[in-house]
Formats: sequence, C-alpha cells, structure tokens
Amino acid sequence: AGTLWGWGNNSSGQLGLGTVDITATPTQVGSDTDWIQVSTGGSFTLALKDDNTLWSWGNGSSGQLGHGDAWRTRPGQIVLP
Repeated sequence: AGTLWGWGNNSSGQLGLGTVDITATPTQVGSDTDWIQVSTGGSFTLALKDDNTLWSWGNGSSGQLGHGDAWRTRPGQIVLP
C-alpha cells in the first residue's frame, strides 16, 4: 500500500486534487497511505484501497464513477450493493 500521486491534464478533476487545474508536477492526492491499485480513463480515475474499498473521481457523465455524481474532483467511495 502507498500514497497516490497525480499530474497532467485535470480538466475533469481526474487527478483527485479538488481542482480542475493542469498540474505539471507530481502532487499527492490527499494524505491516505492505503492505496494499492489505480486505473485511469480519459477523464476519470478508479482506485482500490487495501481494505478493498473502491474509489472514483473525475468526469462521471456516463455513469462511470459508480456513485451517481456527474462530476467529482476529490476521491469518493463507491458503495457496492
């Protein structure tokens, strides 16, 4: 497990930093240290923590975030049924 970092295009909040600003240098996403896997799409991110919770952020206009939000600029936990 470890920390999560993001940089680059952030026009949809896909870096999870709470903004939509382009970020040219690696910037830590929050302060959690229990991330184990991450996967990105064109404008969204999904990540798994070591407690098996799934999190998402970015552009969810097609439902890809899994929690009903169209946009989310900070990580939000997906509650699975």
